[in-house]
Amino acid sequence: MSRPHSHANADSAVSELAASRHLYGRFSDGYTEEGINSVFSDLSEATGLDLVCLWQFHDEICCGGESQWFAEDDHGRLWELSGDLYAWLSGHQQEPGPVAGWVEAASDYRTESLPWSDGEHNYAELHT
Repeated sequence: MSRPHSHANADSAVSELAASRHLYGRFSDGYTEEGINSVFSDLSEATGLDLVCLWQFHDEICCGGESQWFAEDDHGRLWELSGDLYAWLSGHQQEPGPVAGWVEAASDYRTESLPWSDGEHNYAELHT
C-alpha cells in the first residue's frame, strides 16, 4: 500500500493559492461536480495529490447524496482526507493547513470497483 505523497514544494504552492484568495470559501454554499473538478484540478496541480470526491450516487442529471473527499494513490486506492482543507474551502478557516496533514488513513474504496467516474475528480458509489 503506497500512501499518496505531495510534491516537495506543495506547501509553498498552496500558500500562494491561499494568498490569492481564489479558493478560500469556494464551497461555502456547497459544491457541484463542476466545482470539484475546478478546485481539485488547481489543488492537484499545486500539490501533486490526486484529489477526488466520492458521491453517494450519479444519475442522468448529476451527482448527489452524501459525499466525501479522498486522495487517490497510484494503485486506485482512496485515502481519507483530514486536516484543514475542508475548513478552508468552506470559508471556516483562513489557511488550508500543511498539505502533509491532509492525507489520513487508507479507505476500503478502490476506484476500479466504483461504478461511475467523470474521468476527472468525481466518483460515485451508485450509478442509476
